[in-house]
Amino acid sequence: MYEEPPHERSAREAAESRSPSPPPEDPEKNALDRKHSQGLQRMPSLQNAVSLPREILVVGLISLSQFTTQVGLSQSFSILDIIGDAFQITDPGILAWFPAGFSLTVGTFILLSGRLGDVFGYKRMLVVGYSWFALWSMVAGLAVYSNHVLFIWARVLQGIGPSICLPNGLALLGALYEPGMRKNLAFAVFGACAPTGSIVGATFAGIFALAWWPWAFWSLALVLVAVTVAVALAIPDPQTLGPKPGSVKAYIEELDLVAATVGIAGLVLFNFAWNQAPIVGWSSPYVILCLILGVL
Repeated sequence: MYEEPPHERSAREAAESRSPSPPPEDPEKNALDRKHSQGLQRMPSLQNAVSLPREILVVGLISLSQFTTQVGLSQSFSILDIIGDAFQITDPGILAWFPAGFSLTVGTFILLSGRLGDVFGYKRMLVVGYSWFALWSMVAGLAVYSNHVLFIWARVLQGIGPSICLPNGLALLGALYEPGMRKNLAFAVFGACAPTGSIVGATFAGIFALAWWPWAFWSLALVLVAVTVAVALAIPDPQTLGPKPGSVKAYIEELDLVAATVGIAGLVLFNFAWNQAPIVGWSSPYVILCLILGVL
């Protein structure tokens, strides 16, 4: 029987002692991985689960979040002077807020909206986003009976709707398709809706303004109501949501509301400063203050 020489045994033991041991498992990371994997159903890819017409309908309804966002932004550009005349506003600093109020909230509240979809469901938040968008589009048109302050606030609140729809629409597309050409095509359609929506929004706003400019916003609201109903009925839900947090504090921690609030406030101040600076000048004290606070 072969007996290992002492010098070979000591060399082998030294080599084994130098070999890296497997890293300890992180129970918190494992829990997060399990939670994420349990959040999505093991459903077939969309093209294998539904008929082709319904697949086209689903992709179209989700892509409308991109399309209607650009419609909402561009519809005030082509009729800016007409809206200003209706409110007897000629100050460029005020007129700039007709489109800027919308884009401000689209770009800032999107930080929180994606997390809302993780907690409450992508499809559910898409329905909420379209509903909110429709409501404040209607109010923006009704502001013709009030004043420009209501119109600006309606535009600001209107932008929260697309900020909810966009990340959750993208998340739905990602969850409904397996990686492949079909998924790439769906995302391409989503992206192509951006320039198309801008052209359609500006064009039809001008056409509706020939009759009465509020119809540019009311017509968008009517379309969004129909889209909301169609989304609720036609789009399958790929998520199985876990147990909800049991308290307000748990919800705050789950959504990371403190960090989201700080981030949103910073972006609002930063965007406000860049929007006002070309009009009132970079030397204006409140522009400088907002810019500094936004960066901090």
